Amino acid sequence: MDNNSSYNYNEFLQKPVEVNTYLSSVPIVGEVIDSDENSITIAPTFSNSGSDYHKSNFDKENTYYLPNNSIISLKEI
Repeated sequence: MDNNSSYNYNEFLQKPVEVNTYLSSVPIVGEVIDSDENSITIAPTFSNSGSDYHKSNFDKENTYYLPNNSIISLKEI
């Protein structure tokens, strides 16, 4: 999904994603744990590799809050 500040990211809730954002020089890999009309919240994988989602552990204590206008692209992995 390409950048669109009005896009509803609810379809990605509880799914593994890779997010490219203006706030990070590397893609953020994790699970979307919250979404609203202005932002998404990502629980990153501990390894941040995302190579095997079903064996990944997610850090629910430390999350990334990403405003929609900071998202370059988001794809389900």
